Amino acid sequence: MSNVINTKTDTNGVSTITLNRPQYHNALSTELLTSLLGELQKVKQSSSTRVLIISAAGSTFCSGGDLKQLTISNSQYSLQLENLMQELYLCPIPTVARVHSSAFGGGVGLICCCDFAIATPESCLALTELKLGLIPATISPYLIAAIGPRQAKQLFLCAEKITSGRAYQLGLLTKIVSKENLDFEINALCKSLLHSGPQAISKSKKLINEIINFEKIQKIDTAKWLKEVQQEDEAKEGITAFFEKRKPNWVPFKD
Repeated sequence: MSNVINTKTDTNGVSTITLNRPQYHNALSTELLTSLLGELQKVKQSSSTRVLIISAAGSTFCSGGDLKQLTISNSQYSLQLENLMQELYLCPIPTVARVHSSAFGGGVGLICCCDFAIATPESCLALTELKLGLIPATISPYLIAAIGPRQAKQLFLCAEKITSGRAYQLGLLTKIVSKENLDFEINALCKSLLHSGPQAISKSKKLINEIINFEKIQKIDTAKWLKEVQQEDEAKEGITAFFEKRKPNWVPFKD
């Protein structure tokens, strides 16, 4: 297994997948996406795993997509992102995001795809894609399902950071606790989930997806939307400006 993720399972069947690219703020590289998808598929097929926690090493939960790989030459990247979000959202066991710090773009997508998200007061979230000339395409179905279209528009268009308190109000987060109590609260949640029948949990999740007609969501080619946008001159300028640490040419003023 690649060292970009670590996986462990305790005696109660609680598995923790830890994103392990702290030096890159756990940006979703091709290698990380491939490893994470592989682990999710293993969990899906496992009869012993009862709960899945998505965690992260370092100072950032996840900074989102790896901008170096959002290029024309890497056309499969957006499809990998799409597949990851679907796999996590459709996971038959309960999923918990351990959001110890900030999350951006695809990192917010991971949170939306989990059934629960426990965060700290220091956590902040943002969808900054539009500031780069991109769009949060692959995470959009899950964000809209979590908070509704109008709130999603506001997060998309303003592309500003929001506090954990605001994220909780919107429904992106389940609970906010101190860093000292984060693992205690997650362990308590896992203990509660382990009291429910695993087959009943799986069927309940499947039932909800059928009620909201998730099959229709799956037919939306979000990867195609992202691939088309990342080939536009605007996206190229936005990503270039990011790496050059300057404002893109569409910003008409200086702060």
